[in-house]
Amino acid sequence: MAIFIAGLILAACSSKSNISEESPLIDSQNENQMTIIEEDYFQVTLPGEWEKISGPDPYVYFNSNDKEALTVSMFGRSADINDIDRSDEFRRLADLRQQAERESSDSLVTSNISYAEQDGTYVASFTASDQDFLSATLMLGVERFIAQFFYEGHGVIEAEFSRNTRTIMNSIILY
Repeated sequence: MAIFIAGLILAACSSKSNISEESPLIDSQNENQMTIIEEDYFQVTLPGEWEKISGPDPYVYFNSNDKEALTVSMFGRSADINDIDRSDEFRRLADLRQQAERESSDSLVTSNISYAEQDGTYVASFTASDQDFLSATLMLGVERFIAQFFYEGHGVIEAEFSRNTRTIMNSIILY
């Protein structure tokens, strides 16, 4: 259900520990190479060749074009809070994430946050842009954790960025 809701929001919003050792998937529609990332808590498909890098955040991936990156952050949740508190917690975290994005640059323009909730899954998304920088943030909240997917592009053509955003965000599966 989280995948379906995420796809709906992104359509409205948009203008490894084990990287698969098999050969990358080839999308027959546009013949672009795809990289499938499989981690303990999520799976995501990224257009092109991507590589996981080591650093302070355990889930950071860079495209071989050196213009795109995906950072996935995981936040644990308390199992003993009710649905209303869980929803409030999720919205506060999404608001804080957008506020941090806005404060990173005086000229950064962000979209409004789009929210959806269905069957215990919470979704928030927004985009940001600043000259040659574009970003898309998708947050998914389930009972056990909140996952934040932050995709950014530097010097990427806007149409390509939008297409890649849809490909990435619509491919997310949480475990």
